[in-house]
Amino acid sequence: MSEPKRYNEEMVNISNGDPCGEIEFDYSASMVEAFEGRWVAWEDYAELKAEAERYRLASLRVDVSELHAQFNRALFDDTIAENARLKAEVERLRKAGDALHKSMLEVGPNEMAEEFDHDRWWASYYGWQAAKESKPSV
Repeated sequence: MSEPKRYNEEMVNISNGDPCGEIEFDYSASMVEAFEGRWVAWEDYAELKAEAERYRLASLRVDVSELHAQFNRALFDDTIAENARLKAEVERLRKAGDALHKSMLEVGPNEMAEEFDHDRWWASYYGWQAAKESKPSV
C-alpha cells in the first residue's frame, strides 16, 4: 500500500468576528491535508488495518516445507537409531542362541536322562540352524 494521505482538522472561527467575544472553533468544518496529520481517510485506515493483519498472519505462518523436512530428518534419525538398537539386540540374541546351541551339542541327546525327548531335542537343533539362516522353522 502506498503512504496514506494524512489530514488535520481545519479550525474555523465561528465567533462572528467579535473581537471582544469568546473565540469558538468548528473542528468538523473540514479537514486539510497535512504531512504529519493526526487523521487518515476511512478507506486508507481500513487498508492499513488489513495490511497490518496480513503482516501479523505472515509472521505467524511457518514454512510447511521446512517443517516437513525437519520432521523427515527427525524420523530418519529415529529410524537409524532404532535400526542400530535392533541390530545390536539381534546380535546379542544370536550369540546367546549360539551358546545355548553349543551347550546342547556338548551334552548331546542324553538317553540316560529321565523323560528325554529326542524329537524335541532334534527340533530345537534344526530350528536354531534354520533361524540363523532366516528360514522358517518347521
